[in-house]
Amino acid sequence: TLTRFSRIDTAFYGDRLEDLSDGWVRGKTVAMGVEEASADFDEFAVDALEAMALRMGISPEVIEAESTTTTVAQGAGIHKRWLKAVARVIQHVSPLRGTLAMRILGQAHAYLRNQYVHDEVNKLVRPLFEDDEPMLVVSHSLGTVVSLRILRDFVEEGRPRQVPLFVTLGSPLGILSIRNSFERPRRLPTGTARWVNGADPEDFVALESALTEQTFAAGIENYSDIENGPEDPHDIIRYLGDQRIAKEIADAISRP
Repeated sequence: TLTRFSRIDTAFYGDRLEDLSDGWVRGKTVAMGVEEASADFDEFAVDALEAMALRMGISPEVIEAESTTTTVAQGAGIHKRWLKAVARVIQHVSPLRGTLAMRILGQAHAYLRNQYVHDEVNKLVRPLFEDDEPMLVVSHSLGTVVSLRILRDFVEEGRPRQVPLFVTLGSPLGILSIRNSFERPRRLPTGTARWVNGADPEDFVALESALTEQTFAAGIENYSDIENGPEDPHDIIRYLGDQRIAKEIADAISRP
C-alpha cells in the first residue's frame, strides 16, 4: 500500500544531553545529587519529586519525619531541606527509581532552563522536522518535551509542520514545572491533526497519566491505562508493544 511516509528517521540526543547536564545528574547517590544541585533546580524539582514519592506510596508523614533529621549546607535554597528529605526517602524505597527521577528532572531542567543546552539538543533533533512532507512523530519520556518544543517553534516561525499523528509515551509534560515551561495557550500545535498520549499508571515519570485541559491542554486523546509490567513501567519497548498504540501508529502510516 502506498503511504504518505517515505522513510523513518530517529534522533538520538541522550548522550549529548547527559554530557551537558550537571555532573550530579549522572551520580549514583540520589540524595547527594540533590545536595549538589543548584537553588534553581530545587525550585524546579521540589513539587515533582514530592509527587513522585507519593506515587510510590511514600506518605507525607514519612517525608516530614525525614525532614526533621535532614541537614543542609548554610545558605542553601529554601527548598533544599525538603527536597533532600524526599530524595533520601525515595532512595531508601527504590534507588533505581530515584536515580531515574533525578536524571529525568535534571535533564529536563538543563534543557528547559539553559539556552545553550536547549540549542545543542535541538541541533540534533530539529533537522528531522525540516522536511515539508507529512510526518508521524512518536516520542518518549523527555523526547516528548523536546518534540513539542520544536513543533511549537515551527508554528511561531510561520512554518507549521504537517503532523497527522503526534504520539507521546511516558511523558513528563504533566509535571507542573515542565508544564509551566510552555507558554499559554497550551494546545495542539497548528498542523497537528491528532495527539495521542499513552501512559502506564505505575510510570511515575508520567506523573499525570492523562494529559487533559487541566494537566496540560485540551484535545489530547489518552490511553492512560497501559500495562507495562512491574519491572520497568517507563520502558519504551513495552509502550510500543501496547496493541492500541501500535494500531494508532500503523493506521496513521497506512491511511491514504
